[in-house]
Amino acid sequence: GALVRLDESIDMERLAEAVNDILTSYDIFRTRFVFHPETGEICQRFNGEVARVYVESLSDEAFERRKYELRESYEIIDRPLYRVFLFQTPTTKYIYLDFYHAIMDGAAIGLIFCRELEKSYLRGAKSSKRQPRDYADYVLEELRVPEEELAEGRAYWRRMLEGFDEAKHLPPQDGAHPGDGPEHELETPMDCIQRDYFKGKDFSETAFFMAASMLGIASMTGMRESIMTWVWSGRMTSAERRMMGLMLEQFPIRWDFDRDMPVHEFLRGLDARMKEGMKYRRGMDVVYTEGLEDRCACFILQKGVIGRRGSLKWMGTETEIVEIPANEMSVAENVLDIEMNAHDDGTYSLVLNHDIECYSRASMKAFTSKMYKMIQAMQEEGRTVFDLLQL
Repeated sequence: GALVRLDESIDMERLAEAVNDILTSYDIFRTRFVFHPETGEICQRFNGEVARVYVESLSDEAFERRKYELRESYEIIDRPLYRVFLFQTPTTKYIYLDFYHAIMDGAAIGLIFCRELEKSYLRGAKSSKRQPRDYADYVLEELRVPEEELAEGRAYWRRMLEGFDEAKHLPPQDGAHPGDGPEHELETPMDCIQRDYFKGKDFSETAFFMAASMLGIASMTGMRESIMTWVWSGRMTSAERRMMGLMLEQFPIRWDFDRDMPVHEFLRGLDARMKEGMKYRRGMDVVYTEGLEDRCACFILQKGVIGRRGSLKWMGTETEIVEIPANEMSVAENVLDIEMNAHDDGTYSLVLNHDIECYSRASMKAFTSKMYKMIQAMQEEGRTVFDLLQL
C-alpha cells in the first residue's frame, strides 16, 4: 500500500463513491481470519462487514497526527484486513491504501485495485457489467484439485528442493553489524544494460536476471548448483486475472552447473524450466507445509512503480506516492530478496532486501558488485557458464 498525494482537481466525494463501489464489489474485502470452532486453527471466511469510506477533512497539523495512527499494526482476528482512507487538508488531498499481505500483494494493488478504482472514478462509480468471479469460489476450486495431480506436483517440488542448504545456496552470511543501522534495502542502478537488449531475444527478462542471480550466488559460494525461488503471477485465466486478491506465487527453481554450456543455452534452458515449474503450481502446498523453501533467496522482476515511491498517472491526473506503510518497510520475509526494477525509461536498478541479522551492508554491496559483473558479462557473445562462475 501507500499514501498517495492526489491532484487538486480530484473530486473527493466522487472518489469516495468509487472506493465504496470497489470494496463492495469484491469479496476479498469481506475476508476475515477466525479460529475454526472445531479445530482451533486459523481459517478464512468471506462474510465480514464492509464499512463505508468517507472523506476526512483535517487541518495540516491534525493530518500529521493522523498519519501516526495509520502505522499501528493490524489486529487480524475477525477484523478487516485492509485500510482505505481519504483525507482532505486545506492544502492537499490524499488517499491512503494499506492491505494485509494475506489478501493483497503489490501486483494485485497496482494491476487490479488501482485500475478498477480509476475506472470506477472516471465512469462515476456506475457498476461494471462484467463482474469477476468470487474469490471464495476460487479458493474452494483449489481444494477440489484431483489427488493424483497434487501428488505429481508435490513429488516435483520435493525433487527440486532436495538438499537445500543455506551455506550452499545463499551468499555467505556475515551476521549483524550494529553500525549499519536498521536499513535493510540497498538500491543500485544497473547502467550496464538497457531494455533494448531484450528485443528479438528468445529468452525473457526474468530468465536473464534470475540467471545472473543464480550465477552470482554460485560464484560467491563456490558451488556448482543453485537453488532459489522466483515470483510470478499465479493467475492463469482472464477471469482469474480480474479477481481482487493475492496474485503472485513464489516458485522454487534449481540448476545444477554439472556441465559447461554457452550462456545463451543456459538462458533458454532456464526459461524452459520456469515454464515447466508453472505446470505444477497446484502441488506447491507441500513447499509451504513442509517448509521446503524456508530461507531461500527470492528473485522478482518489478515493472513500473509497484512498491516504489514516485509520481504516476492515475485517474487522469498526476499523483505521487509519498510514503510506504511501515509494514512494507519492515525486514524482508526472506533472508534475501533480489529485486530487479525495470523503469519506464528503459533502465534498470537492482534492489536487495536483506535480513540485517544475516547480512551486513558491506556484504550486500559485494553481492551487488557481483551481479553487475554477471549482467555485463552475460551480454558478451561467446561467454560460457563455467567462465562466468569464475568472475
